[in-house]
Amino acid sequence: MTAVIQCLRRDARHFQILFLSAFLAYGIAMLQWDAEWLRYLILLGTCLAVQALFIRWKKLPWHSIKSAMVTGLGMSLLLKAGSPWVLVLGASVAIASKFFLRIDGKHVFNPGNLGIAAAVLLTGDAWVSPGQWGSGAALVFLVGAAGCMVVLRVGRIDTSLAFLAAFAALDFARQVLYLGWEPDVWLHRMSNGSLLLFTFFRHRSDDHAEGTGRAHRLELRYRVARLPARLEVVGERHSDLGLAHRERVHAIVRSAMEG
Repeated sequence: MTAVIQCLRRDARHFQILFLSAFLAYGIAMLQWDAEWLRYLILLGTCLAVQALFIRWKKLPWHSIKSAMVTGLGMSLLLKAGSPWVLVLGASVAIASKFFLRIDGKHVFNPGNLGIAAAVLLTGDAWVSPGQWGSGAALVFLVGAAGCMVVLRVGRIDTSLAFLAAFAALDFARQVLYLGWEPDVWLHRMSNGSLLLFTFFRHRSDDHAEGTGRAHRLELRYRVARLPARLEVVGERHSDLGLAHRERVHAIVRSAMEG
């Protein structure tokens, strides 16, 4: 038992792999998710395969394969798609972005988040299902406690809590004060498993181009927290234009994949 604990403490990614696997098992066993083994296999397999290619190409240590496992498990929890090639595209973009989108030797975006965004925005055949998590107290405690352990291990508890506090305040201002929704609706949104998963498990043990100063990190989290509200406003004002633009992008991507 001591050896297992020491192994977990050596690398924060060990905690991430353990907890993300546990969340997946919890979703299947307790939340009655469909056991989409092919989807999990495609996402994990693609992430590992692409990471292995870059390891061979750049002569990196093989222990970096654990980062791909974290990305694959995270995407398995969130990303759904209507066809296998969309899953392959999302996973490939996620891992490749770590090596191509870098500033001062650090990758810019969280790989899993970028891969999900690419699959959703470029294909129109992928989506995220926040409602699959529900908002039960047990789930909130499970994800929150596990997430706190991970971010404490990597020294990012301040930025996680800053993001959650900023998002909660901004969402309350928009949904309750501006739109007039009941506070119970806001509380339901805040206790969603997907939000907690993003808050605590988007912080990776890899390097990110987010600076080393706490003030810079907190400012970045505030900007990220503002993004959903800004996108909602833009979507309401330009919904027709956005739909037409996305349809054009989808047509281009489908033509390229079929051609």
